[in-house]
Amino acid sequence: MSGTGRTTTKAVLLKAAPILVHKLSIALKELRETRGWLFFVTIATLLPETRITELLDEADQSSRIIGRSIATAKGRPRKDGPPSPAPE
Repeated sequence: MSGTGRTTTKAVLLKAAPILVHKLSIALKELRETRGWLFFVTIATLLPETRITELLDEADQSSRIIGRSIATAKGRPRKDGPPSPAPE
């Protein structure tokens, strides 16, 4: 990729990062709400506890992935390692 291509790509990514962070933040908020509903389903015994446990685990995994994606998009270092390299 040429220098101009890299510069253009970097500019597009920098402009898109705040939009990406916003969209991912909404997804994270929805996952938190989903967890709340899953706890309600557990209390109301609407589904078997084993099924709820699987869904809660999946929600937790998704939350961690999205949380790390937000940190990466913001350029913050991850807790488990060095910061992601900046796009060129």
